[in-house]
Amino acid sequence: MERDIAVLVGAIMIARLDRSGFRKSAVLVTTVEYKDDEGAALQGWLYVPDGHVAALPGVLVVPEAPGCGPMPARRARMLAEMGYAAFVMDIYGDGLFVGYTPEAEALANDMIANPALLLRRVEAGLRTMKTLPSVDANRVAAVGYCLGGMGVLNLVRSGVKLKAAVAFHGLLAPFVSDTAEPISTPILLCTGTEDPFVPLADVVRFCDEMTAARADYRVVMYGGAGHAFTSFEITPGLVPVASGKFGYDEAADNEAWAQMSRMLDQFV
Repeated sequence: MERDIAVLVGAIMIARLDRSGFRKSAVLVTTVEYKDDEGAALQGWLYVPDGHVAALPGVLVVPEAPGCGPMPARRARMLAEMGYAAFVMDIYGDGLFVGYTPEAEALANDMIANPALLLRRVEAGLRTMKTLPSVDANRVAAVGYCLGGMGVLNLVRSGVKLKAAVAFHGLLAPFVSDTAEPISTPILLCTGTEDPFVPLADVVRFCDEMTAARADYRVVMYGGAGHAFTSFEITPGLVPVASGKFGYDEAADNEAWAQMSRMLDQFV
């Protein structure tokens, strides 16, 4: 099936230093319309340092359950400020963002129940990012949050090779791969000890799976942090949970971002 990709110029953001240490005038944001293999209309956003000359290493940003909202946009901007080309992909279609609502929970549960659909959407995002002129297709990584973390982990479990894969409070639902090959992509999982959706038993099972797959992986657990600890829009207590914690934790967020930054520097 032919895949249609349309690029629309968006906005310009604030100035920062790139990875080489010299100042860029701004971050340029471009809207990208694309489709998955079954023709679903999707919308993403590419963030790059304005004025860059050569193609940049690309980082796919896979959103959390609420969709394409302020949180993944801020992370993509931060990555562009570090000198990467960051592409916020679309999980649900039409760039949907529903906020931290019961609808987000329902949409996420549908995706969790249909991992093939989630994988197809992440594959479409990665494929599209790699075709963009600003992206060096030979140097790509992926980072994901919550549901998006699950999508990133399933991508590398399926046999797709990246320079690095990072999951922040990623859901650890089991995944059955069609390939028996070892996982060659370096993996970083950042999770909280009080996450009600990622219990310790799931973390242990994930570690056993990665060890069996001979993966180069590292798991960092933040004591006292709950689910969505990177989601700055969620103050603790905003989303009620029966046990554990749900909401932003600045200390854990900052440390997890530093861990990711070191990993991207090392492998990408």
